[in-house]
Formats: sequence, C-alpha cells, structure tokens
Amino acid sequence: MGSLHLERITESSFDSLVDHCDEPIFLCFEAVWCFPCKMLAPILEALATEYKGLVLVGSVDTESNSNLAHRFSVSALPTVLIFHRGKLIKTCQGSRSRREYARFLDSLLNEGNDGLRLSNGPFIANSPLNY
Repeated sequence: MGSLHLERITESSFDSLVDHCDEPIFLCFEAVWCFPCKMLAPILEALATEYKGLVLVGSVDTESNSNLAHRFSVSALPTVLIFHRGKLIKTCQGSRSRREYARFLDSLLNEGNDGLRLSNGPFIANSPLNY
C-alpha cells in the first residue's frame, strides 16, 4: 500500500512539516480498521502522484498518533485537514470522490491570495457522510 508520493506524517514530524513546507498540505487522518479510510487510500495515492511538487499529500495513522488527532479534534474518520503556511485552512470529515478532492485542490492552487482560495467553498464538509 506504500506510495512513492504519499507522506506518512507522525506527531514528531508534524510541526516541522507544517511550519516549513512551502506547498499546501493535504493531510488525511485515518486508521487501519476504518473501512472508508481503506476505500480512500487509492484516491490519496493518486492525488499524491498527480499533485507531486504542488501539494504535499499525506496521512496520519490516528492509532499511533492519537495526540495529533486529539489536537485537531478529529472525531470521525477519515478526516482531511488542509494546511498552508502553518495554518489550518480547510477541514473535511468523511471521504469524498477523487474528482471532488481534485476540483478543490485545483481551485486552491489557481485562485486568489497567492494562488490560494481561503474562503469556505463546497469542500468544507463537517457534515454526515453521504452514502
């Protein structure tokens, strides 16, 4: 399941990464027992490959990094957090299609404020999963 482009983020690497990364960071909080997370894994790997050099796509195993999950009040899995320049700019609970994530990442890279759209758009979910 290891992708060449998907970063595995840990509690010890998180702060340095978020503080020093020039690219936006698309970070998925997941767990090995989470079925929706398993379904999302190939999408994350595709996004990591497609956006290599533009967006850092990574994952956090909440079982081994529970303090990090607690720090960002991750209460549902999967949860995607988007960071840029050290700040959390988007949160999305539940899985989405590759097309939805790609649409958001494209708009993030191509619109407004130094290439970043910071306004709340349709991506912000924090809503029940749509099955």
